Amino acid sequence: MKKIFNECNWAVYFTIPAETQDDGQEGITVCAWFSYPFQAEEFIEKVLPAENKARFRIAHRSELYAKGDKENV
Repeated sequence: MKKIFNECNWAVYFTIPAETQDDGQEGITVCAWFSYPFQAEEFIEKVLPAENKARFRIAHRSELYAKGDKENV
């Protein structure tokens, strides 16, 4: 299972605004991982409710590392 997960490098995530956090720092929450970006796009298009789609983004694992949340990526 770990090998399969390690091959999932594309995340669907949303940003948590800093003003809503106790530590005052912006955060991210990853809700799904995929092997290919088109799978992430399809997830947003076909699975998420229409009223929430605009909140979600797609990023490669390395981009999330750049955001500084290495513990949760």
